[in-house]
Amino acid sequence: MTLRTCQPSTSGQPPASRAQSSRRVSSVQAAYPAPRAPELNFAAQPLTILPTTSSRTPSMSHSYKAEYPAGASVDPGIVQFLQDFYAVSDVPGEHDRYVDMLTEDATFIMASKRARGRDEILAVRKGMWTVVSSRRHTVFKVFPFAGADEFMIYGSVALGLKNGAGVDVDWAARAELEKSADGRWRMKYYQVYLDTGAIAAANK
Repeated sequence: MTLRTCQPSTSGQPPASRAQSSRRVSSVQAAYPAPRAPELNFAAQPLTILPTTSSRTPSMSHSYKAEYPAGASVDPGIVQFLQDFYAVSDVPGEHDRYVDMLTEDATFIMASKRARGRDEILAVRKGMWTVVSSRRHTVFKVFPFAGADEFMIYGSVALGLKNGAGVDVDWAARAELEKSADGRWRMKYYQVYLDTGAIAAANK
């Protein structure tokens, strides 16, 4: 036996009933209109380019402050001296001021270059700017030796070369300080360990 599903039909409705149904549908559609698709505006908009900061571009927020071991006792004058020393080191024309921050008979070793006394140190200092147009030191940590004005220092330097290249080099240094007769701290021994090969490669 086959079951048939009966569907309601409006064919038998009188014309007046069909008109009423049509009006009800129209009123429902008017009360609840179909949502409209959003209008897309493809008009050209001005392009805003945000400024970027290069690691080799000095910024106002750059600091020469370093981290010291917890509990380490370091003369505040030495802390300030080290900040000033690396700040002066980054200024191209401050050769005399840089040399004045070392004792008259100081030993100065920059990678494989060794100098003793201010005259020799001045020559090395000027030579450090032969291929370099800008430098910026960042001092990460300073490790003092107990009971001595001697320190190991760890940092990096961002170099801008005159050929347009740039290179970041990590370095370490050993420094011995002494207080001069005029009451100022100066370096009597300063040795820097760094990869000069990276600088030479960037300068090609």
